[in-house]
Amino acid sequence: MKSFRRLLKNRSGFTLGEVMICMLILLLITAVVAGAIPAAGNAYRNAVDAANAQTLLSTAISALRDEFSTAGLVSVTVPEGGGDATTCTVTYRRAATYSLTRLRLVAEDGFWIQDYVDPDSTWEKTKSEDPKSFRRLVSRETATANLYLDCDGIVYDAEAGVITFQNLTVKRPGTAQPLASADGLSIRVIDPS
Repeated sequence: MKSFRRLLKNRSGFTLGEVMICMLILLLITAVVAGAIPAAGNAYRNAVDAANAQTLLSTAISALRDEFSTAGLVSVTVPEGGGDATTCTVTYRRAATYSLTRLRLVAEDGFWIQDYVDPDSTWEKTKSEDPKSFRRLVSRETATANLYLDCDGIVYDAEAGVITFQNLTVKRPGTAQPLASADGLSIRVIDPS
């Protein structure tokens, strides 16, 4: 009990200057940590997007190989006066179902496939009449909302039986820099007939 009373009578402690220095050090440490959190978040987001882009690209390549490796009667239609890949339509016939199918790259929305197409109908007319006949080459669950497939051009060499997707890339919307790319993806087309 005597030692407890002695502690209560003892008036020693920290001076105001020592407390102020301690507070200043704590504020500096907090400022450094608070400044590093957004940078760490951006680095993490970039790493996740790069990994997702690689996954999306390899999934798209596999899906394109599945679509075209057993296809026949391939044609690539480019509007008069030229156009980029987003205005090209690839028409082909599947071996398994022998159904006429179209593939089109929509700007910042990826590849779309349409089965059982009337050869005389236009893409836009058919899509507005029956949107359920369209499906994504790579589903929205695989292609995360902040990434999309892009392609500079689609070329079909009928003599060699090879369809080439020029500069197939995965990008973020609004950016030109690709996160993943496969230049000159060529797929040999086997005529099912």
